Amino acid sequence: MRARFGLGLALFLVFQGLFLLTASGRVNRIADEFEVYLQVESLWERGSLAIPQVPPQLFFGKVGRDGQPYAPYGPGVAFLALPHHALARGTAWALGIEPTQVAAHKEWLAALTSLASSTWAALAVLALFRAALALGASQRRAALVAALLGGATLLWP
Repeated sequence: MRARFGLGLALFLVFQGLFLLTASGRVNRIADEFEVYLQVESLWERGSLAIPQVPPQLFFGKVGRDGQPYAPYGPGVAFLALPHHALARGTAWALGIEPTQVAAHKEWLAALTSLASSTWAALAVLALFRAALALGASQRRAALVAALLGGATLLWP
C-alpha cells in the first residue's frame, strides 16, 4: 500500500512539475482564457460570476436576466481555480506586490490563477492511476496508463 501511495504521489509531482514548467502563465491572449480568469476574479471580489470588467468589444458571452455580462462557460472552472487565486493573492501580499501596482498585481494574480489547470490535470493523472489500481491493474500498468493520459493527450495544459 505504501508503494502505491509513493508511486501515485511521484506521478502527481512529476506531471505537476511538467505542466507547471510548460504552462504559459498568461491569460490575456484569447477570450477563452481571460473570460474564465475574469469569472474567478469576479467570484472572489464580488461573489458573482458576472464579468463586467470585460471590454464590450471583446465580450462574446451572454447578457443575463440581470443585465450583467456572463462568460459562455459554466461556473465549474471558476470554482476550481479559486484556491489558486487565493494563493496568488496571499503570495502577492507576502511579496509586497500591492494592488496599487496595477500591472504587476494583475499579472501576478493571473499567472498564478492560470496554473490551476496544471494542478487539476496532474490530479487527473493521479486519479486515473488510482482508478486503474482499483480495477485490478498492476502498479506498472496503472502508472503507464496514467502517464499516457498526462503526456499524450490534450490534458497537457
